[in-house]
Amino acid sequence: MKKIACMLSMLLILISANAQTLRGDVNGDGKVDASDVSDLVTIILNAGLTEDDIYKKYNTPAISWIDDDFAAFDKQGKLTPVYQKLHDFCIAKGIYGDLALRPFSSPADAWIPTGMVDICKQWQSEGFEFLYHPNHSEGWYDRDAQHPHDASKIEASALDCIKAFKLYGLNAPSILVWPGNSAEFPDNMPIVKKLFECAVAATYNLINHNSDNDRHSLKRLSFESLSRGWLTKTQMKKRIKDAIDNGDWVILGSHFNSISDSETPDETSYNIANVLEILEYAHSLCPIRHTSDVWNQRKPMWLLLGK
Repeated sequence: MKKIACMLSMLLILISANAQTLRGDVNGDGKVDASDVSDLVTIILNAGLTEDDIYKKYNTPAISWIDDDFAAFDKQGKLTPVYQKLHDFCIAKGIYGDLALRPFSSPADAWIPTGMVDICKQWQSEGFEFLYHPNHSEGWYDRDAQHPHDASKIEASALDCIKAFKLYGLNAPSILVWPGNSAEFPDNMPIVKKLFECAVAATYNLINHNSDNDRHSLKRLSFESLSRGWLTKTQMKKRIKDAIDNGDWVILGSHFNSISDSETPDETSYNIANVLEILEYAHSLCPIRHTSDVWNQRKPMWLLLGK
């Protein structure tokens, strides 16, 4: 009881001494709420740990998988053949990834496929999780003299995505999947940090080691490395295994809306046979978990090490 009382006393002192910090949002999720107090408690309880101690405690190996766009529907709202195969595979294997959903209610996608929302809710009820993925057409990265950076448009695009999820009745954690290579533009970062607790970039061949990467620019290992000739299937499997052996976080990335429907496995094709084989292999090494689950587990590293 004395220890608990001491901790509570320390917490009250810290909150009192850091009122400005609280007003500035402790965990960077764009708002001040109970989670900020929770994160302050995490900081207090881990006070005195060395950097190595922190990594040993929180840097456990993990694999997540995000499929971008979820452009899974034809004009009648039916699943495309590739997404139907993906769905059947995931249900059979118990592999539930994340689906980065673009806001179909925006001007870039004027039509909402009949039945699309029902299918999204079905997938969510089955165990998949949706993440925010703004449309590519709002100036996130298509910069030139005629289309200069406009922070207000980019923020409006992100807010439209959040509003669309509410319109669909879909729940989502405070995680953004950057559209295109927009994470490479530093002037986008303040907007993303303001609105989201963390964000995942559209990188192709990178792993999250310890807390080395900015939590608003988490890295991915993309299946598109196959089509670009950067990795063979065997090499990609080795990268995943080496990362898990090293205690790293692998976030796999895919675009099933652009994947080949071929079921013939080989070493280099970006087809459904190879991608599903790699997913099953990765899941056998370390069960694939939602990005939000892994983030919540590893978040103390970023809180404690200031990244």
